[in-house]
Amino acid sequence: MFVDSGEDAASVPMVPTLDQWYCRVDPGQVPDLYATYAWISGLMLAQALNESGQVTRAGLLAGLDTLTNYNGDVLEAPGNPVAKTPPSCYLFITVQNGKFVRAPQSANGFVCNPAAYYHYS
Repeated sequence: MFVDSGEDAASVPMVPTLDQWYCRVDPGQVPDLYATYAWISGLMLAQALNESGQVTRAGLLAGLDTLTNYNGDVLEAPGNPVAKTPPSCYLFITVQNGKFVRAPQSANGFVCNPAAYYHYS
């Protein structure tokens, strides 16, 4: 995931929205990985409340239990927060004209087949 310079804006619709709101609340700053994770967490909260239809603690917990394939509107690879498993997909990135670009292996840039966890020693 790389949002800091908005390179994904053309292929990931949530990037311009994140950039727009980030500029509103902290003008002059560039969103980084932590800002993106915070945004994704807020999206998860909103989606869970929408799923349950109840703005209560019980509604939030019920809504969170439905999120078994969550990707933050394609800001991150799909994962299963209910099972507490991280995404097993990965992202190929190329550099074109000095900018990061998602490689076109799939529509959203993530490769999920084969999916695996890699450990380097």
